[in-house]
Amino acid sequence: MLGELENRGINPAEFDQWLKEGIDFYFTVFQLDQTRKDEIVNYANQLLDEQNNEKKIDSMPEISRFFGIIITINYNDHNPPHFHVRYGSQKALISIENLSIIEGKLTPRVLGLTVEWAALHQSELENNWELARKQQPLQKIQPLD
Repeated sequence: MLGELENRGINPAEFDQWLKEGIDFYFTVFQLDQTRKDEIVNYANQLLDEQNNEKKIDSMPEISRFFGIIITINYNDHNPPHFHVRYGSQKALISIENLSIIEGKLTPRVLGLTVEWAALHQSELENNWELARKQQPLQKIQPLD
């Protein structure tokens, strides 16, 4: 196991400490390209499974969740400012500025709920986008009630 971590450029003692303390894993891997980041996140989740730890690490920080809809913003993501939406197998990128779909597809119901939520929290989304660009911790946003 130590060799695996070192081969992936991770200090094993630091990695163990991150998992024990629940330190946000993203700040350790944000500089890596997405493929390498996904590889490290997958490896971390394998280790957590082996330790029977219920914690899971996602490659994008979740900022809100409501009615099964998951909202994330990725560190070092491309412009224009946007957030990611997942609902089951549906995925989309939504512009923070005009709340339109940039990429992907959502059912009208999921899109409607997402846009309703985003309109209420547009300034918070803009703030989180800037925090992500600066590799700073993102703020959770209240879900849609």
